[in-house]
Amino acid sequence: MILLKRTFIYKLMLIAISLAFSVSAMASDQSDPAHVDRIRVLAEQGDVKYESILGVIYYNGKFGVAQDYIQAAKWLERAATQGEINSQSLLGIMYLKGRGVSQDYSQAIKWLEKSAQQNDSQAQLVLGTIYYIGEGGSQNISQDLKIAKEWFKTSCSNGSERGCELYQSPKLKGY
Repeated sequence: MILLKRTFIYKLMLIAISLAFSVSAMASDQSDPAHVDRIRVLAEQGDVKYESILGVIYYNGKFGVAQDYIQAAKWLERAATQGEINSQSLLGIMYLKGRGVSQDYSQAIKWLEKSAQQNDSQAQLVLGTIYYIGEGGSQNISQDLKIAKEWFKTSCSNGSERGCELYQSPKLKGY
């Protein structure tokens, strides 16, 4: 079980990194500090795209900006509350890992589900994994293989190869 949890944590980190890089690709031409200042101005004006980009810049510590999970959470939450799918996923991962926010599994699931409901296969995969493992210590998320299988199926149908592999797992037969 410990090895399974370590594998789960490792996979979540890979998913978080891929989410962060997918959004940071939108800002890849923004390496000039003046561009980051323009992004910040647009984010402060409430432009959801730039709120998300600024959150990812803080999350990764890129483009001359120091890594700051608290600032990342602030900007990602602003974008996530406006329905920005990548921000919802990354914010969910931040709550899951306790980065820039207090670790809170119910908030993690809330944001991941919002993203998953917009057909984000990675968020669906993470949710499936959470229920597959059971997670949460005092905030116990009980293992629920039926829910896990449904999330893996949905992730698979949205193009996730890993979701397909897990959906077909022998452990999930009969659920």
